[in-house]
Amino acid sequence: MFVIRTLLFAAVISIYPTDWASAAIKEFKIGEDRFTIDVPKDWQSPLDFYGFPVSLIGPDTPEGRRTVIGITPAGASDDEKVFDQGDKDIKAYIAGREAWLEQFEGKSVSYDPYQKTKWEGIEEAHTLGYHYSLPTGKFYERSLFILCNGRRLYHVKTLVPGDQEKTDNRIVDDTLKTLKCGKAVAQKAREKKQ
Repeated sequence: MFVIRTLLFAAVISIYPTDWASAAIKEFKIGEDRFTIDVPKDWQSPLDFYGFPVSLIGPDTPEGRRTVIGITPAGASDDEKVFDQGDKDIKAYIAGREAWLEQFEGKSVSYDPYQKTKWEGIEEAHTLGYHYSLPTGKFYERSLFILCNGRRLYHVKTLVPGDQEKTDNRIVDDTLKTLKCGKAVAQKAREKKQ
């Protein structure tokens, strides 16, 4: 399933139409998870798109390639050590990526070192990423495992076409830093109702 979702995720950057756009903070409720994120101007935010409950899709380009952010709420996590697998997880990630690339005649170019970060409202963000090339072009893909306020876990996958990295990596990072979830969003929703 992961391989199919990744392939479909890569395909969307060249085929999804650009007939609806948003430039605002959007709130999403997926099951028990509620979160907000700033959707950049001229980006789209379809639900249930190619296996991702929420996707943010960048504007079309002359090359027909688009940047994509896929967000999957993964539920509650009370386990403080949910990410403490260390080298085992990193090796499994690389092996999985290499197997996927082999299926599609691709080659890895480089892997980012594992990073653990945090920002306002995000307790932990664990990131792995890599650059790769396929017969159709070069890409930069990242997987982030984000632990939000209220101990909610999110899996975020980003895909940026190689020719858009200089601009879109910054947009993706800035967008992800607007993600608010858990107690903070629930409190704002209660305040709106009053």
